[in-house]
Formats: sequence, structure tokens, C-alpha cells
Amino acid sequence: MAHAASLHTAPVLDIEHEAAPAQPERPSLWQRISAAFMAGRQKQAEDEVARYLARTGGVLTDSIERDVINAALGGGRRSV
Repeated sequence: MAHAASLHTAPVLDIEHEAAPAQPERPSLWQRISAAFMAGRQKQAEDEVARYLARTGGVLTDSIERDVINAALGGGRRSV
């Protein structure tokens, strides 16, 4: 039994030669452009919905929600 315990020793850390934490990989130029474009479109959509809600009294009814969803999906009866 004493022999089995000696086989399972804890690893020794060499503090002087520890690897530095890895730097997070920077997104590619295309990824950054795409993310900026998508963020701009998201903000534009949110602003349009906010303006539409303000024009309709600020209350989100089923009908208004349906209009917003239809406009977002491109099949709306009218622009939001």
C-alpha cells in the first residue's frame, strides 16, 4: 500500500518557466468590418422601432408588434 501511494505524487511547478497567458486572437479585418456593419444595422432597426412606437402612442399592442415584425422580415404592409 505504501508503494502505491508513492506513485501518485503531485506535479512540481517550475515557476520560472511557466508559460505566459495567451493573448486573445484579434479578429480579422473582415470580421471587424462585418461586426461594425451589423452593429450599425441593429442600431438603425432599434431606432426605427422606437420612432414607430412613438408615433403610435408608445404602447406595444399585438397589431403594432405584428407590423414591426412584418417590416423587419421584409413582408410588411407598410414601412415601420
